[in-house]
Parts: sequence; C-alpha cells; structure tokens
Amino acid sequence: MRNTVYYILLLLLVGCHSKEDYNIQGHLPDKSFDGEFIYLVPFENVVKEKVDSALIKDGKFRIEGVAQHAEIYIIRAKSILRFTLQELLVVKEPGELTVSIGSNSIVRGTALNDSLQHWKEKKLMADYLYQ
Repeated sequence: MRNTVYYILLLLLVGCHSKEDYNIQGHLPDKSFDGEFIYLVPFENVVKEKVDSALIKDGKFRIEGVAQHAEIYIIRAKSILRFTLQELLVVKEPGELTVSIGSNSIVRGTALNDSLQHWKEKKLMADYLYQ
C-alpha cells in the first residue's frame, strides 16, 4: 500500500512537469567567483521583471523557469567580472542547457543553442583567420 502511494505521488510529480520548463546548468573555471551573481538578461526590451539571477556556489549556478517561446538572452556577470568572464548569448527555450562561463563561454543543449554555439565558433575562426 505504501509503495503504491509513493508511485502515485511520483507519477503526479512527473505529470506536473511542464513542457515549457527550461533549466540552465552553469559552470565557471573555478571557485574564485563564489558569492557573485550571474544574470540572465533579455537581449531586447530589458525590464527588471524579465531579468533573472543566480548565486554562484562551488563554481556552479542554476537558473530555471518557464519559457513559453524562444527568446534571445545574455548570460553575464557584474561589470568588473566581465574582464575575465565572457558574456554569452543563449536562446531561452524549453529544455536543458549546459553553459560554461569563462574566457570563452560555451552553451550546449537545445537545437537553437547548439546552432548559436556553432555559429560563434565559425565566427571566431573566421575572425582569427582574417587577422
């Protein structure tokens, strides 16, 4: 009986998971940034209600929420940290994202973000060859 109740609760929790949820798992180069905040800021039409943030702990952060449609956002740190942490364009859309924030920030996880990362790598290579 007790196991049945647990299974029913588990099914309810899984059933409540929205297809519009997004989850950004972030990693930084080391723990020296612990205690700082990472911000998820809209690329356009910035209003404080659309800005999200996460505290860095153990060189990691997590931002999650609901994305009803795909929107371009910027993951950034406070101004002084931008000398070492590169801002990163991401598409806030349903799915699981993994980001690595550092001197060359990277995003992986959904089709649009993978495409954006591929474009960034090609652009960096073209810029390097041009120089």
